[in-house]
Amino acid sequence: EPELTTRLDELYDHEARLFIMLYSLKGNGQVDYVTGRLVQEYCALIGPELTRRNIGSLVDLGCGDFHVGSFLASRVQDYTGIDVSRRVIDENRKRHSTASRRFLQADATRDPLPPADAVIIRQVLQPLNNQEARRVLDQVVATYPVAFITEHVHVESDQRPNVDMLHGADTRVCQRSGLRIDLPPFQLRATVLGDIAYVPGEFLRTWSVEAQ
Repeated sequence: EPELTTRLDELYDHEARLFIMLYSLKGNGQVDYVTGRLVQEYCALIGPELTRRNIGSLVDLGCGDFHVGSFLASRVQDYTGIDVSRRVIDENRKRHSTASRRFLQADATRDPLPPADAVIIRQVLQPLNNQEARRVLDQVVATYPVAFITEHVHVESDQRPNVDMLHGADTRVCQRSGLRIDLPPFQLRATVLGDIAYVPGEFLRTWSVEAQ
């Protein structure tokens, strides 16, 4: 089976038009995955926390094309965007790098992460199996004083959180599952910062996790 890096690089190649379409949306109440209301509410939730905690350096783990990170990078003195896709990082370096803004290619399931005052992780763990997600979380809590972790969760009575799966471009959502870092097999001591409504019965939950 191809490595996660290879699979995601291929996804960016073969689904380029889909990604361009998604990253271009303005949030019209229809498909609103990466821009519009979801991004606005996410940044309104995280931004004040960065200021309140006097965060000077920030790692954005799973930065994608820097669309979301661009709204938060200005709140800190030093921003590092990390993504598993080499093509995404190369493009970000050409378009967005500055003296205080850098981009690194890394696979957080196996590569060491750079230090910072805080890390944001936004819907990054969903494509990973539970063992991989556990490795990422273990490294995150050992590296960063505080982590802000956002994942897609369900509220229906028949939800099955943390269903295990093969890694790849698919997520647990298709199995009516979500990733809950505060439940087995992860069981992190985490504080809920807020929920962002997604579709009926589903939302994006953000936790803060202090060094443990």
